[in-house]
Amino acid sequence: MKWVIPIAALIAIAAIAAFANGGHGGPGPGGDLLRFGAWEKLDRIADEIGLSEEQRAQIKKIRTSGQKQLIDMEADFEKAEVDLRELLEDLNAKSSEIERLATKVSDMRSAVALFKLRIFLQMRDVLTPEQRAKAKELFEERADEMREMHQMKRGQTAPDAPAAPHEGCPYHGKGMAPGR
Repeated sequence: MKWVIPIAALIAIAAIAAFANGGHGGPGPGGDLLRFGAWEKLDRIADEIGLSEEQRAQIKKIRTSGQKQLIDMEADFEKAEVDLRELLEDLNAKSSEIERLATKVSDMRSAVALFKLRIFLQMRDVLTPEQRAKAKELFEERADEMREMHQMKRGQTAPDAPAAPHEGCPYHGKGMAPGR
């Protein structure tokens, strides 16, 4: 019975982490969706969408300032996660203390994700409506090109073709490596 609360807390933390990372183990709170690298793609299409030098400077300032704050926020979050893991390993830790710290970790994860969203919106707001529309169009075109390239790598010839089994892939019944 002593293990029920710590195990339940670990499961809850894992579920929160998976949700915040877009359902996969992506880096940091909030996953890749709002990573600053995504907006570095904007630099690649800056000429195509007609960014002015002033807009480029504004975006760079927002991104740099945001990155510095984000580093501190994520470091604090990771330290709190370590504290929670340590508390979960303590067989004498009070359930209320575990719940308090689990809530703190969850709140910190949410704060980081919200901060990333705010930075994203600040950078987006530098663009005119026409630039936003053109950027969206270009990003969608490039995403489609990447999707097609990945499908061809997997042996798919048509976009709607089912995925072919991968040699040694644990997720497909065929093509599994021997001994699995």
